Amino acid sequence: MRRSRAGALAALLVAVVVGGGAALAVTQHDGAGAGATPPRPTTTAPSRAAATGASGTPAPGATSGASGAPPSSGSGAGVRTVVVLGDSYSAGNGAGGSTGACYRSPRSAARLYAASVGARAVDASCSGAVVSDLVSPDRAGNPAQDSVVDQRADVVVLTMGGNDVGFGDIVTQCFLLATGARPGGCAEEVSRARGLLPQVQTALTDALLQVRFRMRPDAVLVLRAYPLLAPDRPFVQQGGYDANAGVRELGTDGVAMQDRVVRAVRARVPGGAGARTYLDTSALRLFAGHELGAGGVTGTATAGGTASVPWFDGFQTPGADVADVYHPNALGQAAWAQSLRDFLAPLTR
Repeated sequence: MRRSRAGALAALLVAVVVGGGAALAVTQHDGAGAGATPPRPTTTAPSRAAATGASGTPAPGATSGASGAPPSSGSGAGVRTVVVLGDSYSAGNGAGGSTGACYRSPRSAARLYAASVGARAVDASCSGAVVSDLVSPDRAGNPAQDSVVDQRADVVVLTMGGNDVGFGDIVTQCFLLATGARPGGCAEEVSRARGLLPQVQTALTDALLQVRFRMRPDAVLVLRAYPLLAPDRPFVQQGGYDANAGVRELGTDGVAMQDRVVRAVRARVPGGAGARTYLDTSALRLFAGHELGAGGVTGTATAGGTASVPWFDGFQTPGADVADVYHPNALGQAAWAQSLRDFLAPLTR
């Protein structure tokens, strides 16, 4: 979602009034999350010595990341340059401290990771980016993101594809207006997004191949799966449509699509150089139970007796810009940084 503070907020407020919708109460209260772990498309752990086979693996257990500070150093001794590509999830919308036209934050997961291993971060991510922006100038005239990728890159990390399937429209229709099965509503947006996945798969495969060809054969390329936006509990809307179930299913379909992309890149780069291309699905497990609305808005205890704090900005999060909504906050980005460090540790020694 591309940011526009006054304009986008006004548009959403008008949509609420005209559409008769009500904003979902998603604030920073504690809440219990059902948080069932979604299926994981890959199981083979990556290693520098044996970088073949499956496209990647969920990272080992990551810490909760209780502050916006970088995780402790100690991994990634072979990493000197980290290149950050991608969209608002890579740029760190929601974590605070965003600057410039692309709203990049020093608290993004990738930049926190780079700081934790003492590496230089080269950040070309941009809020609102689509797949074509990886390899071509964007609508604002910014150069292709892959123009910053060269032989000095040790790690290239990105999220990409959410805007291509209408991330902003899904958030608006499914969670702000809660339109359910109404014509043009949440159900149609989810169905439309699912129908776009094949063409996103083709475009993202081609773009990542171009990125991969710019990298050294031993450098690591990591495509990160997005967190699932909706908790594992019903949110039944007009016409009986369960928006949470629909959005979660779309999310898991998206991860399966990303897995196919990474496998294609690994297979198509000659000489085995594509083998060091991975899919990091740690977000699926990491954010489970920390979604907006996971435990309601009043805060309840989980079965284990601990409270689940949202790791996303909501419509009512104090100080949040409209385009921060449904993006990881500082807690979420810090935890995601830790999981990235865990994922990359065996690959970068």
